[in-house]
Amino acid sequence: NVTATDSGTGVNTVLVGNTTNQTMSSVGSNLYQLNTTPSNLGCSASNPTCLLRFYANDTANNLNSTTTLTLNIQGCGQTLTSSTTLVGNLNASGTCFTVNADNIVIDGNGYTITGNTNGSGINNTGTRTNITVKNFAGINNFTNGVSFTTVGNATIYNNTIVAANVSQGRGVNFPSGTSGNHNITLNSINTSG
Repeated sequence: NVTATDSGTGVNTVLVGNTTNQTMSSVGSNLYQLNTTPSNLGCSASNPTCLLRFYANDTANNLNSTTTLTLNIQGCGQTLTSSTTLVGNLNASGTCFTVNADNIVIDGNGYTITGNTNGSGINNTGTRTNITVKNFAGINNFTNGVSFTTVGNATIYNNTIVAANVSQGRGVNFPSGTSGNHNITLNSINTSG
């Protein structure tokens, strides 16, 4: 919901979008709403951060844009450069999340990420430090649930991790060359294969 006001003649319509604008419906005095998908607003999962701009058109046809909103879109296959909290279950055909920054928290928020027996649920690129993976109801059916190479000070807390039934499947994988000081606490980790 967005509140739009006009000190003059009153608001006629409110538009929102990135590359594509859609008209929001009036649901009360100066209150507008739109139920749509991010792709209908010009946002895509390939770019996990989308800047939306709101436009108010008053009854005198004056168009004004004063409010923006950054929309974070979650989908597997993304490279994370900032902390994120899941808002729903996700499915992957390979690795779900790749961490590409330090001091990142990935909060599963009670949701699951599910793979197709390939890739990692969560992995990293480059040398990283202070990465936290927590509160996943499931990191399921990946070759490696969590696989961190060259990561120091990782925390893996309060997750359920079920590796795929494949040869060399691992719930949590810290290959040689990975720095120490890891905290792996209150997890349920299952592997087979």
